[in-house]
Amino acid sequence: MECGFAGNADIYGIGIRIGYYTQALATWFANFFHYREAQVLRAVNNLFLVALLIAGSVYAARAQEVYAVESFLLLLIGMVISFVGVMRTTRYSTRYLRSCQDRLLSRTVITNAMLILNILFWWRGLDVMRPTPCFQSDSAQIFNATRIRIEERNTYIFYGSKVSLYGWFRTLYLVLSLAGWAHVTSTMVTDDAGKIIQRRRIRHDKQAFLEAATVYRKITEGHSPIVYHPREEASAKENSHVQPADLQNDNDSSIQSARDSQPHAPRKDTQSPLPEADDTNNIKREADSLRLASSNKLKIFVAVREAEEVLESIFSIYTKPYASPSNRRHFHFLGGRIKFSVQWIVRLEKQHRHPRLQCLWAYVNLFSASSAPMIYRWIISLHASGLVIHTPMLMPRIWYHTCRLHKTSGLPRWQMMAIASDVQLQQAPLKITTLSWTLLAAESLMLIIGLITQVEMTIAWNHISGLSSLTTLGQLIPFILGVGGLLKVLWGKWQLIRSGVKECQEDYNRPAGAYEIAMGNYIEWKNSQQASLVSAQGLEVPHSEATKEAEAVGADQRQPATAEPSAGPEMLHDQV
Repeated sequence: MECGFAGNADIYGIGIRIGYYTQALATWFANFFHYREAQVLRAVNNLFLVALLIAGSVYAARAQEVYAVESFLLLLIGMVISFVGVMRTTRYSTRYLRSCQDRLLSRTVITNAMLILNILFWWRGLDVMRPTPCFQSDSAQIFNATRIRIEERNTYIFYGSKVSLYGWFRTLYLVLSLAGWAHVTSTMVTDDAGKIIQRRRIRHDKQAFLEAATVYRKITEGHSPIVYHPREEASAKENSHVQPADLQNDNDSSIQSARDSQPHAPRKDTQSPLPEADDTNNIKREADSLRLASSNKLKIFVAVREAEEVLESIFSIYTKPYASPSNRRHFHFLGGRIKFSVQWIVRLEKQHRHPRLQCLWAYVNLFSASSAPMIYRWIISLHASGLVIHTPMLMPRIWYHTCRLHKTSGLPRWQMMAIASDVQLQQAPLKITTLSWTLLAAESLMLIIGLITQVEMTIAWNHISGLSSLTTLGQLIPFILGVGGLLKVLWGKWQLIRSGVKECQEDYNRPAGAYEIAMGNYIEWKNSQQASLVSAQGLEVPHSEATKEAEAVGADQRQPATAEPSAGPEMLHDQV
């Protein structure tokens, strides 16, 4: 008995398949080696997925005329593209994982549509669609029911070996299709929807944060000596939990008018003689005016710093790789041509050691208890997910420590926690450790190769003919797009290597946005506050690798690439 049929070359012909495969490989290469091109390639992948969704919808509408293997091939090709084009699998940290609202919405819609088609195929489609047809080689006739059973047994797919699409494999995927939809909906889709809602709810606080950064920049550029007294620190902390409207009472004109009110006040760096008593009083009044005008604006900086302290207390039991270079071991091979480093797991202190089952139970209770608002737990969960991108062993170690939320009173406003999370993730390393991203890249590549092998073996074992020609335009256009995209990424990476540009240096030097510049200003303010407190105690300011990197990030993000560097500020004493 011979089995097989003529396939539809306009949907999964050789040119279209090669275009899909090379597009997936180009996106994989860009994710791990040339991230500048990843954003464009992901947009193209979304278009490919939309085309596959349209084809899958047509197949669903005409299910009785479609072979089951054809729909299975569409789902496999969609998995290849969505894995590298929709999922955020990359070697780079959250500093460059910038997801706009349109991308979050498109990813949510496309992912749900693909998962719904997958569920319909396994639960209903296989009962309606046709199995791979088989024909008798002689004139013998068989009953229709027997013929259907024979055809179902000969509808083969590749799953590590040659198995039937019907039978135990279908039973397995009846469960996995629902489990996959539930998992993705409860994680990625929920996070995307939450991010969209969060961005809308904190837009006023983010605007106040931007205005505070502008105020701080104007003060520092004016070289105005500002002295903050310790007794004002307590009142500032008491008023740090204010609403966004309270943070916008003062406008920037009050600062400028305060500075312009003393146009003849001598600067500290002028060569004029020593000022008279009146001039000294004028300088003091100017400083007092600036302090009073800006104190309300800079309260949000204090609130964000308090939120940072809460996050740091929760995640302090884990030693970050970029904060402990002494725990890193370096290895060199082939005369230094191959270099990588390994971060050794630091043993927890005795007071932080807890049984894993106790940690797991505490983590489960964290989401059912009502003492801490759910919004706080959700923000901390998002912050942990961002850190897991470059610290994969973090999550098990914070389960128990996160439960401090149930016993903590007077938490900062959740909007401040969200901004503090952005600030801390902004200071993450450019990429994860070499060993981690190598394993991640190998895992992603093996999955892509496995899915491609599954597609090709399924076509071969079902004897689908008419798919090997590249003469039609429907085959050539996807072929050229996919192969051209892969060659473009490889050529761009080769040009960077020839020009001597360091890894992701082109992204590091990109012009910063307004929010990133504001975070750089906040980091400078925080460092100046820490330096003033340490110097007041007669101690030396510690400069760890993390501090140096944070200062470098702040210096890069305070101004756009075209801005002229401004003079350094006077030391800000104590706290706002």
